[in-house]
Amino acid sequence: MKPVLSVVIPSYNRVEKLKECLLRLEEQSLEKSFYEIWVVDDGSTDETPQFLKEWKNPSKGRHVLLQKNQGQGIARNKAMEHVLGEIVLFMGDDIYASPTFLEAHHHFHKKNPQKNRACLGLTEWDPQHTITPFMEWMTNGGYQFDYGSLKDGEITDFWHFYTSNLSIKTALLKKNGFSTAFKGYGWEDIELAYRLEKNEDLKLVYSSEALAHHDHLLEEKDLERKMQSLVKNGKIFEKLHPKIKVLPTGPKRLAFQMLGSSLVIQILKIVRLIFPKTAQKKIWYALSKRYFLRALQLLE
Repeated sequence: MKPVLSVVIPSYNRVEKLKECLLRLEEQSLEKSFYEIWVVDDGSTDETPQFLKEWKNPSKGRHVLLQKNQGQGIARNKAMEHVLGEIVLFMGDDIYASPTFLEAHHHFHKKNPQKNRACLGLTEWDPQHTITPFMEWMTNGGYQFDYGSLKDGEITDFWHFYTSNLSIKTALLKKNGFSTAFKGYGWEDIELAYRLEKNEDLKLVYSSEALAHHDHLLEEKDLERKMQSLVKNGKIFEKLHPKIKVLPTGPKRLAFQMLGSSLVIQILKIVRLIFPKTAQKKIWYALSKRYFLRALQLLE
């Protein structure tokens, strides 16, 4: 029986998390004959290759592809050359599916058979970890996810094309692959979604029923590195699509400079003594603007 759903997981040097990710996919409410799994090892140097050699079993829908380290966009393109399902579900190797995760994605596409309909599932932090205030901010106003602005069952835009938990018709992806221009964190998924929305009238619908958990601790020290990657790939996005301005110029850049200034941050630290939670979020926001501009200046 040909599978309906093809799960695609790029992986790089996270063998223990990958094991848990795949274990959760074996414990789904959806009948196993309905889905297949494709893991693309993106040049891992840990125990991933050996584990995948043992895990691989095409007769059970367990498939493995290998490539040198080129990034998750290229890894997903490679998988698209082989998948059999009418629907592709993208996941990260540190994403743990809830028991009804695949069933929810499958159900969405049964209700929405149109070629241009895609499903964005809900990704929450893995409850096995202590969720810090910084991690909460990163998913509600920060730079990880932005689920707080979404409404269940409604169409959202290409900015919310999160490939850690997203299913889409295979035909669209066969015609429109991920750009190979991007390296590191971010933008390759947003750029693809922009083209799909523009050229294929993509309708991305949010469904909280497709729930998964993200096993990825974030600390404040990670913020500067994330801003550096966003700026680097943001410049690539603008080169590909000059009409879409994602990097600040003019008054907006001046506002970033003011927000990220030492004076503003010092004032916020004083305010934090009275309103600790609110002021701390504003400090992280101000620091993100400082790091963003610093990275931008280095590229100019």
